[in-house]
Amino acid sequence: MNRMIYFPIIFVFACSACSDATEIQEFYDALRSEDSSLLDAKLAQGVDVNNARLDGWRPLPFSVANRKAVSAVWLLENGAGANSMDGGGNNAIFWAVKVRDERLITLLLHRRASPCQAGVNGETAMSMAAEYGNVALLKELGRCQDEH
Repeated sequence: MNRMIYFPIIFVFACSACSDATEIQEFYDALRSEDSSLLDAKLAQGVDVNNARLDGWRPLPFSVANRKAVSAVWLLENGAGANSMDGGGNNAIFWAVKVRDERLITLLLHRRASPCQAGVNGETAMSMAAEYGNVALLKELGRCQDEH
């Protein structure tokens, strides 16, 4: 008797989770395509621009790591946190430095992203810039760090 009672509850929960997972995946597909009209439609449907996928990736670090500048700008303009992190605790500016995208680095610094926020492994945007030997970037990151 108990199995009959619990089974429908689990089934409904699983279906609800599948629906949410599908919506999240569609949003990430829109980020990947950099289609602003599709992103606007997802926002109108109530998508959370800071919502993480099951693997921990949040929209902004995902877009930056995949060099999707249009999506990154759209996210920031629509309320994404400049310091939102991926599943490993790395923020978007860490990924901008890692993929060596100076335009995104500048954009994120202007949005007050922290170059000193450490991920799970202890790396920061500053340490990544030092590893790459990018003196100009280290100066820019250091200047911005002083302003924070």
